[in-house]
Amino acid sequence: MFATFNTITAKNIQVTEELISDLQAELEAARQQLARFQQEEQAQLTAKAAAESALEAAAKAFKAVAIAYGENGVEEFKNALLAASQEAPQVPALPAVEEQPKTDEVEPTLPSEGPVVEVAAEVIDTTDVQPVDPTTEFIEEIGESPAENALDFSKLSWKQLQKLAASKGVSVKGKKKTDLLDAIAKLVTQSDIDQAA
Repeated sequence: MFATFNTITAKNIQVTEELISDLQAELEAARQQLARFQQEEQAQLTAKAAAESALEAAAKAFKAVAIAYGENGVEEFKNALLAASQEAPQVPALPAVEEQPKTDEVEPTLPSEGPVVEVAAEVIDTTDVQPVDPTTEFIEEIGESPAENALDFSKLSWKQLQKLAASKGVSVKGKKKTDLLDAIAKLVTQSDIDQAA
């Protein structure tokens, strides 16, 4: 069972692993090449610093020889420097970088999608479904209509309204009538208003 799927998946895994191995080999070769370049750069910087120091030392030596030995001493010193420069310097060999064998580039094979299985879609008949008025549904959920929640404060005088607000723990200091109504609207019922009137 599912032999075809398993074979395709195993082949894709093998191809991907081979591709990863090739990429790792190329990465290692690049790292070794980078290390060689870094060594060359360090050797060049060291040589530059040594040459600059040598030139500075040679200039000081010429002055000292000229003062101590005169022109003949300077000429002899030049000959000595020339003889030293003609000696073949021993150039240290940099560590050899192992060359990685070239491998044939493997074109990655995209995983096969395998056979396509067709699935029949289920069609739902909506002819018998009755539309629902969202307003009606909302009213049924809250249990009463907005009209039933309206409170009538017209029976109360300003002092009665302040007294009712104080009884509900609402501060009346510095509040206008509209602000006070907004503050106690959710705290009282129509029965409370009728009793306070």
